[in-house]
Amino acid sequence: MRPSLLLSSLTLVACGTSSPVAVEAVDLSELPYADTDPRARLEPELLAVPPEPELSGRYEELPVRDGVALFHDVLTGETRELATMTELREWSASGNLGVARQELRTNVSNTAAYPARAVVKLYSTYPNGQTFSCSGSFIGTRFVLTAAHCIFNSGRGGWASTVRVIPGLSGSYKPYGTAYSNGLISVTGYTQEGNKSSDYAMIYLDRELGSTVGWFGIQAASDGQLDGAALAMNGYPAESYDGVTQVAVSGSEDDESDDMIYYTLESEGGFSGSGVRRAANNLYVTGINTRSNCYAFPITFSRACGVRLNGGRVSRIIGWMQ
Repeated sequence: MRPSLLLSSLTLVACGTSSPVAVEAVDLSELPYADTDPRARLEPELLAVPPEPELSGRYEELPVRDGVALFHDVLTGETRELATMTELREWSASGNLGVARQELRTNVSNTAAYPARAVVKLYSTYPNGQTFSCSGSFIGTRFVLTAAHCIFNSGRGGWASTVRVIPGLSGSYKPYGTAYSNGLISVTGYTQEGNKSSDYAMIYLDRELGSTVGWFGIQAASDGQLDGAALAMNGYPAESYDGVTQVAVSGSEDDESDDMIYYTLESEGGFSGSGVRRAANNLYVTGINTRSNCYAFPITFSRACGVRLNGGRVSRIIGWMQ
């Protein structure tokens, strides 16, 4: 049985086990590939891809202004407002598919197991030909949550023309192969206004690979649940690490606002887009890591931070998937 999506206004339930589903020419029943299978090898040129540079500048506490949702059709290059996922379903049916405290980081040895296999490495190629890497999290059968700056950059031509999504990458070993973006969704608060507090996005894939690898839930944690909470995230750091080793990081929440979370998680380039999770509810993403040095006005010291999945954003993301 394919797992069902159990939804509420504030929570999307995680899924760790399911039956493989054949999509297009990819036989998902063959997954995970054996390490000796040529289909499981990372393309050599991707080993040299740099991490997506972190956003710069001060984070000021501004009113939440995500704006409207935009859907970018990777196949046609068309971008339009997305009111509901009904449009996306119709479109799909048409045939368009500083490293301090190093001890808080742990290399993940078995990325073919859940939940590590629901953590993805992203390679985004832009219209100007440049390619950069990030991290992300499966949150549904063909949906990956990440940071908006991982798939949109106005200086490189706007929306990424291609995003390669590799679940559970371990060195050059791709146990579950590669999926590709068919569509990209973010909000005008980031793509048009450049609001760093609106730096979140979703990737719509060309195959239901989440039915095989499983996914994380998403949840809007209250201030009380976040205050001082133990936090965790997994991703692919590419400055002090090689960018192809999945690393698990632990830390604690330091502060929060309506739209941001500040924490002691040790971040760097390549970790952008990683799902931030509360240790008490480790299979649910409650934030998206965006940078390692955040200056929250009027605070003058730096700390890592990410976009907070508040109730409105969780409801919006769930709407994108329905």
